Amino acid sequence: MLPGIGQKTIKSNYRKCQTLHFHDGVPLPKASSSSSTSSSSGNFIPPSPEDDYDYDLHRFRPPQLVAARSAVHFERDSKHMDRELAGLSPPIYPPYKADASRPFIPKTVLYDRLTLRFDGFYFEDSLAWGYSRRAVHPVKLCYYLEDDTISVHEPVTPNSGRPQGKLVRRHKVLKSGHETKDEDGRGGAGRDDESPDKYWHWKDLNVASDVDIFGRRFRLTNCNQWTREFLMSAGIQVNAPEDVPESHPPLKNKNDAAAAASRSRSAPQRRNHPLKKFLEHDGQILRFGCVWDRRNEENVGLDERLKPYVMRYFLVDDTIQITDAEFESNQKRGLYSSNRAQEAVLLRRQRLPKEPRPIMTSPADAADITFYDPQDLMLANVISVHGRRFVLVETGDDFTRSFYRNHFDVVDFTPVQLD
Repeated sequence: MLPGIGQKTIKSNYRKCQTLHFHDGVPLPKASSSSSTSSSSGNFIPPSPEDDYDYDLHRFRPPQLVAARSAVHFERDSKHMDRELAGLSPPIYPPYKADASRPFIPKTVLYDRLTLRFDGFYFEDSLAWGYSRRAVHPVKLCYYLEDDTISVHEPVTPNSGRPQGKLVRRHKVLKSGHETKDEDGRGGAGRDDESPDKYWHWKDLNVASDVDIFGRRFRLTNCNQWTREFLMSAGIQVNAPEDVPESHPPLKNKNDAAAAASRSRSAPQRRNHPLKKFLEHDGQILRFGCVWDRRNEENVGLDERLKPYVMRYFLVDDTIQITDAEFESNQKRGLYSSNRAQEAVLLRRQRLPKEPRPIMTSPADAADITFYDPQDLMLANVISVHGRRFVLVETGDDFTRSFYRNHFDVVDFTPVQLD
């Protein structure tokens, strides 16, 4: 047939028909007649109520669960009574009376994503420096109803120095005393799976009760509102919430106050971090213009009596460097190469003592030495550079002036004139 010429289709619904229906929670194929009829007509034929229940399992909500699990809806059948007369333990989930209008729902679907949540804590004792310390760690215990598994999590505290987070992974937890050994002697989970009492169940959980998991005892203090309603609907009386105790380091001998006072230490003095000064003053340099005053010396030329120099004070380590001002100026103009930069240095970078350094015979002698600091470097002040007389005549840059203005309230920066 040519394109565009042909019989027009009248099919409007292209959905695939439902070929399965649920019976007692098991998907079964429908009758072939209905499927063949629906496929031949091309339109979807809704199934009858007998084939497919009008019940959305994925939209199940906790209120329906509470109503279905309520104690008033549970009725014991003859099989349940026979188990009690025979001395057997009742089933974990009590059966309810079958209703023809309600379909059978598997447990994994009925309790899908439904969780009981409890708040609790556990203690951790430690002994250090003669003190016994009991730390309290809060936890969250979750019980998953769909498969009766338990998980325990501890909220993560930054920089705690200890492992936190998931303490017990999600699985069925054995009670204390039910651990068995395999044939080779190693510990195992046991092979008697017919006894439901060997695992922790939601009937065993309650507020203000202890849960022993792998040798660690967790104290349950509270639960959320949905967990409380679920337990009460099953006929369990939920206890009142408890407060979480505080962590404190009690002394080993609480009655001996004198011993406690003798062992108590004074508060440590606050010390600055060694890198604090580096981070605050890195790259900050105080610059001054100074002259070497040699007017009182004999056999000194006129140009050498007040020779200008540049003094730099490094705030990061309180060191001083003195260089020749004329040599430095000529080097900036390109008259001298960078290889001759060391020729301009009169005093290499070092801490400058106020008095000539004596001959030190022991490390204790260095404690009596005083060094120059920014407070000593004011205009018109005279400093001694290893016996040489230097006079500060001007401030070199704006940073130096702002530093003295902010820290020492100096406002006059007029250069000093020397005769």
